[in-house]
Parts: sequence; C-alpha cells; structure tokens
Amino acid sequence: MNEFYQKAYLEAQVEATTLLERYYINFIYGSYNKKRIIFNDFMGTGEINYLFFGDSHLITFEHIFMNNKNMFSKIHSRRFHGMTLYSANAKRYNSRYRLLEESLKQYQPQRIIINLGEVDCRNAFALICQKKQMTANGYLKIVEQNISSNIRYFQKKYLAEIYICTIPPPCYTDLSLWTKKSSDVKVIKNYNKLLNNVICETVDKHDGVKIVPLHQFAEIDDYMIMGDHHINEKPVKTTLKHIGIL
Repeated sequence: MNEFYQKAYLEAQVEATTLLERYYINFIYGSYNKKRIIFNDFMGTGEINYLFFGDSHLITFEHIFMNNKNMFSKIHSRRFHGMTLYSANAKRYNSRYRLLEESLKQYQPQRIIINLGEVDCRNAFALICQKKQMTANGYLKIVEQNISSNIRYFQKKYLAEIYICTIPPPCYTDLSLWTKKSSDVKVIKNYNKLLNNVICETVDKHDGVKIVPLHQFAEIDDYMIMGDHHINEKPVKTTLKHIGIL
C-alpha cells in the first residue's frame, strides 16, 4: 500500500464506528496492497502493548481494542490475508516473517495474540486435503508443526505472553458459501473439532503459551457478522473477558 492510500486507509479506519464498516474499508483499501498485507499501529492509554498476528479476522480484535482505548497503550496489528494454519510455518514461508520483523524493529510487545485458523473453519481443510491428496491426519501433522513453529519464532524474538486462538464453529446461514467447493457441513464440523483438538494439545506442550478458546464462546447465531463471513465482536469479547484480557 503506497503512502497516499495508507494515510487514507488509517483516516477511514478512525471514522468507522461499526465492525461491518471496518471490514468494508479494509476490503477497499486492501485491494491496493497486492500482497494483501496490512500493518497497522493504534495508540491507546493503557500499560500493555499488544501484537495481533494472523489473517483479516484480526480486524475484530482491532475494533474491540480501539473502542476500549484505556485497555492498551499500543496495538501492532499485522494481517496477512488468507493465512491459515496450513501456511503458517515461519521457516517454510519466511518472506512473511521477514516483513513482520522489519515492521516491528522498534517495538517490544508484551502480549501476542495469534489467530491463524479462521479460513480453515470453512472448507479450506477439505480443499487442501483433496488438492494435495492428503489425509486428515497428514494435514493435522502440518498444523501441529506450524503452531509450534510460530510459538518458537515469537518466543525467540520477544519476551511476551503468547496466546493462540482456536477456531469457532462454522456458521451456515448461507450453505453455498461454506460447501460449494468441497465437503458437506458434517465433514467441515468434524474437521473443525479435529483442528481445535490439535491446537489445544500443541499449546499444552509449550510453556508460557495460552489458549484463546473462541470455540467455547461462539454460537451459531452470533459467530458471523451480518453481511460478511468474518467473526463478530460478541464471541471475541466474551472469550477475552474469560481469559482476563478485557
């Protein structure tokens, strides 16, 4: 994103009062960023610096914190659009992480929230297995490796509390959105459970890492924002309050 559009984007973000507006602004200005990477820094008045790392669903986290400015001093949000658990290995996809390092040279976040699985909650899991002729277990092994890779990467770079988000249950208000390319609803729900099991088991193996259990607080009727496929504020707020961040 060039300097002109970056300035316009940040000004528009400040004016957005609803989550849906923020998603729309992100879509419009994100189209000028050919690599679909957006780095944002938001200023607040609290004591703890946060780093959000993941895909476009981070906008929900940003929106919550931007409307609770006393809760944070700085937010460093680093969005790589379409980044899933399958493509989150710091060694295999190191260009993304080099960009991340470059953008964070002057910062030392105290809490890091990593959200890499939202695309997987639809049909990406099934699509990748079909395309790569891979079993579900093969996919899950890659997920486990990639979560561990992320944890090791961030623990090496920063002395910070690390939080890994689980995947909310898929919402099927529009069946064609979720199943038009691959598996049926039952298969996707089963994959969702398998992914969350692997996320929780992998996090348990690493000291200093905690779960953001979105799957425990997202119900079908409040998970997806109206008119969009992204996660709504309600389950994210409830989860963050449950783990003592909000």
